[in-house]
Amino acid sequence: MKELEQQRIHFTEREWREGIDLWKSYSAHTSVGQILLEFDGREWVFSLAPPGAKYFARREDWIKCTRGYSPSGHLFAGPASITWMRGLLKEQALSIDIEALNKIVEERYYKKRYPKAWDKFIFAASILGFFLILWVAVTTQKTGVAFGVFGYACAIIIAQLARAWRNHRKSKQLGHTKRRSQDGTRRFT
Repeated sequence: MKELEQQRIHFTEREWREGIDLWKSYSAHTSVGQILLEFDGREWVFSLAPPGAKYFARREDWIKCTRGYSPSGHLFAGPASITWMRGLLKEQALSIDIEALNKIVEERYYKKRYPKAWDKFIFAASILGFFLILWVAVTTQKTGVAFGVFGYACAIIIAQLARAWRNHRKSKQLGHTKRRSQDGTRRFT
């Protein structure tokens, strides 16, 4: 961000949207469009809304629009988005189909997420798998290997619980905790 401010691109903090934003975001107006700098929970990511675009497009959206869909589905964020933004700012005029870019970003925004029932199934399967691995570790003759697998499974479960706890703690620090309203429905405050 400091490097961009040296190029006389000044970022302003965007208005906080209660119940939607978890982290602060910043925006700047440039000759190639409006730049959005936001934190996605792990790293800072640049997005760009060229003139005439409805949405902010990330680097992966831009690549899909110019080169086609990537079979890997890898998200290019962090340092790659900084390099991408530098390259765009050096261009005088952007050569991209705005309608196609809008369509790709809409697909990303409105992509169907897996249902919460799937989360519950994965949780139940992991608990069942945990006890299955423990049973195999206790009953097998090669206890060194079995307890190694059991330890690995424990480490995965602990890492996932720590990630969930960190996200919950961050949400709670920002005041995004679930509370019941007067009519009994849940809402974020």
